[in-house]
Amino acid sequence: MRRKWPHFWFACALIATAMSLPFAVSSETQATVPASFEEGWAAYEQDDFPVALSIWSNLANSGNINAQVNLGVMYDYGKGVTQNHKQAARWYRAAADKGNAIAQYNLAILLRAELVSGDENLTAEHWLKQAASQGYEGARVELKEMNIPFSQKTSVAKSFDQYAKTNAYVEEPVSVGTAWPVAAGYAVTNHHVVAGKTDVSLILHDGSEVQAYVIGQDEKNDIAFLKVTGTAVLPPALPLSGQASALGASVFTIGFPRIDIMGKTPKLSQGIISGENGLRDDPTSYQISVPIQPGNSGGPLLNMKGEVVGMITAMLGQVTNEGAETALIPNINYAVKVDIIKDFLSEMTASHSVHDELAPVSAGLEDLASRVKNSVLIVMAE
Repeated sequence: MRRKWPHFWFACALIATAMSLPFAVSSETQATVPASFEEGWAAYEQDDFPVALSIWSNLANSGNINAQVNLGVMYDYGKGVTQNHKQAARWYRAAADKGNAIAQYNLAILLRAELVSGDENLTAEHWLKQAASQGYEGARVELKEMNIPFSQKTSVAKSFDQYAKTNAYVEEPVSVGTAWPVAAGYAVTNHHVVAGKTDVSLILHDGSEVQAYVIGQDEKNDIAFLKVTGTAVLPPALPLSGQASALGASVFTIGFPRIDIMGKTPKLSQGIISGENGLRDDPTSYQISVPIQPGNSGGPLLNMKGEVVGMITAMLGQVTNEGAETALIPNINYAVKVDIIKDFLSEMTASHSVHDELAPVSAGLEDLASRVKNSVLIVMAE
């Protein structure tokens, strides 16, 4: 059996898998708040495994379930520490016993691969059924592969409510985001969606999948361009706006948030430009009230002509005084401005178009969504 990559808990103040998002700590607590789970995640994503290991070890020993899961992964795959499946199983079991579905799944994968041994009752099947009973899709897939029948009694919606209360999200074995084509023949997404990945694919509106590769990346502004063989397979490009959006302008995005829970059909959310500049008056981004979730990363931010004015990049969270989980601040999100995307695009290609582009048109939201939705793609990177 092919060994599957275990799943992480990741901070909800982080979009997808790699971008460390801004979060606020009040000045009076900066000297006393211990290292947080999010700081451990930021260190891990920067390949600073010893720091991540130290932070998560302290938190895991204090009973932090999220840290126990991720510490188990580090031992499981030898990240910053000598690989030790027995230690990995120990930390997975600590979180699994508290009802954590990801830990239950990871422990089951170890047991199924016969890298550790269970006992008569606590087998891979047992832990997979425990995780599946909470609506955890990966466990249900494993049970199906093992030809083990399972009756789902807990609704997925209820399971998601349970996840949401913990201020953390499940990261799938692949990084999932949103992409969209431009007239130059590339697909655009966030750098953090594809950073460090070697196998990238785009899923079109009809469910077909095409392989892609990264042709250019701007880590600072969180932009990546993807190339496919034969641009004719891409849907029509989205037009890029020629002017900045004003404060209060109506905007919307279409993307693929949490496909493990919400499915692979495109989802729309709308709001306004709530700040002409981003965090700390960053002139390269907008602050927006458009609600987003992991998976919206890289999605187009569109005006009411169907023109791209920006690209979804980040959410804002705040660390509590107790140094607990980062709590998201509702509807304070960020999008890199389209001019930044244009500038990077101009460095890569000639100005002429090679791909058909939708024409801007003033219309109602329903009509715009109908015109645009087929040009918004799922990007999956492994």
